[in-house]
Amino acid sequence: MAQATDLNTSTPMADRSRLAMQMEGLTIAALYMLCFGWLHLHSGVEFLSVRVFVSFFAGLIAVPLVTGFPIVFIRRTMMNAIRSQPSIAAFATFAHLALYALQGVLVWVVTREGYHWAFTNVPPL
Repeated sequence: MAQATDLNTSTPMADRSRLAMQMEGLTIAALYMLCFGWLHLHSGVEFLSVRVFVSFFAGLIAVPLVTGFPIVFIRRTMMNAIRSQPSIAAFATFAHLALYALQGVLVWVVTREGYHWAFTNVPPL
């Protein structure tokens, strides 16, 4: 039983950048769930249905991939460029927050448009 608590040395440990990308994905997925819940509760659509579940889980996979990866890479590139310039490095914190806000707005817009499309253009299941 003591061996069960030991770390397996043959399993590679996640490095810092991989862990950061996983946290980014989880954050975007949580933001998507918040946006979807807000839209769904105020839409007047039937609360639980197959269409709701399908659109939610499809969006849970698609929205972080569509909005998350491009914005994360752009944000990291821009932050590295800002930090390398000594004249504007003091604004790195504000730029970081602004880019996170831009990512949140993008997730909101993609979720809203996907929700609207799923409930107006897709035939009933």
